[in-house]
Amino acid sequence: MTTISYVEYPIYSIATDGSVVATSGGGGGSDYGIEDQLETHRVNLETGQLLPLISSAEAGGVVDSLSYNKNVDLWCGCCQGQVLLVTHDQERGLKIAKRFGPPAPSGGKRARLITARFSPSGEIVVAGGEDQVVRVWRISRETATSPPSTSAAVSPTERKEEQDSGWTATLVCELRGHEGDIKDCCISCDNSLVASCGADHKLCLWDWRSGTLLHTIEKQNPKKPQEKLTFRCARFLPTPPGVPPGSGQRLLAVACGTRGPSYFVGWCIAHGGQEGAVSPPGVTNKKNDDEDTSNKGTALGAAGSGLVSDAGPVTVSQLCESMCDDSVPCCQAEVSSDGQLIAVGFADGKCKVYNRGLSLVAESSKHDLPVTGLCFLNENKTLVSTSADYSVVTMNLTRESSGCCSWCCCRKRTCCCCFLLLIIALITLLAVHYVASIGYMHFINKHEAAQMGLYRQTTANLLIQQRLRDFEQSQLGVDRRHAVNQEEPRFGEQPPAPRQAASPAKKEKRRQRVQGQVKDEL
Repeated sequence: MTTISYVEYPIYSIATDGSVVATSGGGGGSDYGIEDQLETHRVNLETGQLLPLISSAEAGGVVDSLSYNKNVDLWCGCCQGQVLLVTHDQERGLKIAKRFGPPAPSGGKRARLITARFSPSGEIVVAGGEDQVVRVWRISRETATSPPSTSAAVSPTERKEEQDSGWTATLVCELRGHEGDIKDCCISCDNSLVASCGADHKLCLWDWRSGTLLHTIEKQNPKKPQEKLTFRCARFLPTPPGVPPGSGQRLLAVACGTRGPSYFVGWCIAHGGQEGAVSPPGVTNKKNDDEDTSNKGTALGAAGSGLVSDAGPVTVSQLCESMCDDSVPCCQAEVSSDGQLIAVGFADGKCKVYNRGLSLVAESSKHDLPVTGLCFLNENKTLVSTSADYSVVTMNLTRESSGCCSWCCCRKRTCCCCFLLLIIALITLLAVHYVASIGYMHFINKHEAAQMGLYRQTTANLLIQQRLRDFEQSQLGVDRRHAVNQEEPRFGEQPPAPRQAASPAKKEKRRQRVQGQVKDEL
């Protein structure tokens, strides 16, 4: 079941803590007629409708790239060139707890941040944007005895906010190497690696502790070899059950051409020279032998010595490459908390959900504009997507894959199975009808044959009786004429002997002779 709801502003980001859904959007402030909002909602899981709770405008703009981390119980986003840490209060809604970011240039304003995300532990925040730099921040809860932060990136006003909120943010490193806007970034499950996607068609892999660029990946568009794919989103996946922990980490990215198509690309990243050849269940190893040699990048400061980090050599092996849409570019991606579902949003408003084997599970096409946000809730049984067309779409993944064909991995296969069952039922009905028709015709023929036999027998009996009556009448006429024409005998002559009646034996013999004649005639 798919349900669509509407709010009063274009939506540009969405996230959930499992019970409350937060949306951010607007139209440029009250001066433009649509005030920027940071709003909380609840989703009615029975109907799929979005129920608004509390709205706030204190962010001072549209908050992009909303996310939530349960370990620190904080929301994260970026607005006006800064990273925002946001808390949730049942009565007051979402409140800004901390702002931090790179210092504003003299006489200018900060470059726009596009993405900001927590590490799995919640201790690290990685952010990037239009200045082409990936920055890594360490956040912590300030105690009464700890000194105020002296980070060069934090202004005196921000230090006061920091002390009031109790959160500190320390800039750990700046990762430079992209030549275009940073579209997305994420941190590995063990907090050791950072992956970033840029408008320069590069996906970069970093050791953020040493600030080392470990690997750079570029992919050609298989349908247009002269064009490079743009990586839009990248996510590290949890190690699947049954795979040894030392087999490497799994990184999945979505990439697209300027006007499509869109692809999944997956890699295994192993430390210590391990090949990490063990693939996730359902993912086929499709490593390209002709992979661009630029994908074998070297670490900064260690040219020609391979990929080296503090943890030792790093090996990056491509595991899979699969098309997720043949004509439309992708724009958003999100992974469920258990790592078993991957949702992708497209520029035409379509949403698709895949399992870890990259098989399609569910699909919807309710948005009129590109998808701007995705999140899973209800123990990953529900997907919520947003768009700038004011719409929020709730998709029940359990109902999408249920029914008589629940073993199928998509609704198209379910329809095919139903159609096949219908064809089988129709063929069965035709076969039963044919067998019944043959039996009925056999019965009719047998009945008619029996009726015809009785008719022939009856006709023969009637003819025999008629012939016998005719014969008896003819004999009776002969006797009468003989009696009338008989003269008195002359004197001295003896009278003729009277005619004797036919004996029963003669009658029976005559009857059999007539019966034989009738049978020959019939």
